Amino acid sequence: MLEIKEIISDDAELVADIIRKSFSEQARILGLSQEQYPNYAAFETAERVRKALEAGECILLAYIGELAIGSVRYSIDKKYPQKGYINRLTVIPEFRGNDYGKYVIRVAALKRWR
Repeated sequence: MLEIKEIISDDAELVADIIRKSFSEQARILGLSQEQYPNYAAFETAERVRKALEAGECILLAYIGELAIGSVRYSIDKKYPQKGYINRLTVIPEFRGNDYGKYVIRVAALKRWR
């Protein structure tokens, strides 16, 4: 069963690890290196995750049992609060194709409009 939890700063390394796992194959296929593209998702850092939280972004983690399998980072436009932005949506490769990403987005949208 999929469970969605909001993260705190202490979860930043776990979120960064999921994002790296989710995008590492793309980086390999595209021939991207951390030196050339340090801000690409495959090279995510816990520090960047913490900075996103400090900047007001929301981050949710998706779990199956105890295993974190995906995340979403999103924000609301401060000037136009009816607008929101998905900044990172990830599901690790072995769990793709099960609509988990769709479910995570729905939970984020519901949290936004409460």
